[in-house]
Amino acid sequence: MKTRSRLFHPLAKLGLLALTSVALALVGCVPPPLFDRSDAANRLAPWQAAQAPAMAEIVIWGGAIVSVRNLEATTEIEVLAYPLDQKQRPLQRAPSQGRFIVVQDGFVEPADFPSGRYLTVKGKLFGTREGHIEQSQYRFPIVKDAKLHVWPVDYFYNRSRWSFGVGVGF
Repeated sequence: MKTRSRLFHPLAKLGLLALTSVALALVGCVPPPLFDRSDAANRLAPWQAAQAPAMAEIVIWGGAIVSVRNLEATTEIEVLAYPLDQKQRPLQRAPSQGRFIVVQDGFVEPADFPSGRYLTVKGKLFGTREGHIEQSQYRFPIVKDAKLHVWPVDYFYNRSRWSFGVGVGF
């Protein structure tokens, strides 16, 4: 019996080591969020910011690009906001959360921000501005000093996929 327990004991350690290695490998596969959330207003949606503007509040918002307007010294990117998932990607099929305008210093190439593409923004709120959506009055929250990430066209479907199987594949 002693011989068998000596044989089993190293195998138990090996199994525990293998299980720990697999768990650590799976944790290592989870990508971090795009932007650090620690200093951002977690639950403030664009429609809420339009109703009660908060100055210099840091937000992480995302959505679909509506238009890009290059002005004399700045560029304005109008965005139709959507909630973000845990990777800070806009959820395309969720209800919209209003609109906001990102103001960037200098010239921004409109071809790099085509209408309909999705982006995620981290920046500071700088009040609101009255504007129009077609014939309707609208109050847009303004985001400045922003870091931008434009998502690839198929970002929502381009997820890492993995599987586990035993057998022979052809």
